[in-house]
Amino acid sequence: MMKSKLGIIAFVLLIPALYLTLEHFISERGEIDLAPAPVLNLLSLDGKTYELNDFSDKIIVLNFWASWCPPCLKELPYLVKIAKDHEEVTILAVLTSDELRKAMPIINGITPPKNFKFMIDYENASKKFGTVKLPETYVIGRNRKIIDKFSGDITLSHRDIPKLIKEYSKENP
Repeated sequence: MMKSKLGIIAFVLLIPALYLTLEHFISERGEIDLAPAPVLNLLSLDGKTYELNDFSDKIIVLNFWASWCPPCLKELPYLVKIAKDHEEVTILAVLTSDELRKAMPIINGITPPKNFKFMIDYENASKKFGTVKLPETYVIGRNRKIIDKFSGDITLSHRDIPKLIKEYSKENP
């Protein structure tokens, strides 16, 4: 009897805490309201260093992935399709927690459009974003603020990245 009363009390106390937490992270439109994207440098496969500001006129879909991660590999073709369908977007597929030599067979098997770039996380960019599991994907607006974050396989998400891009583009031409 005492355990069930404690359980009920704990549950009742948990509801307001959960509400306050969600209210802090969810904006009026239901999107995650995150801070500006961290400043970072990424290395392209051709040896050039890029910053997010180098893509200032584009919406960025920043994806952290690894060759040993099955959900990462599953979503790469989806990211390529997003790049092909949305010229206003730059996809940055950032190899992290992995060796380039292990990822090259995968990279070589993909023919990405011009607005899709494979990058190497040589300065722990994933840590600057707080990434703890792969895959993790961020949608970053032209103002370099994070619009949304996806943890896990984005092909299984109930949220739709192309729809998010379209809505953001209408509001922020």
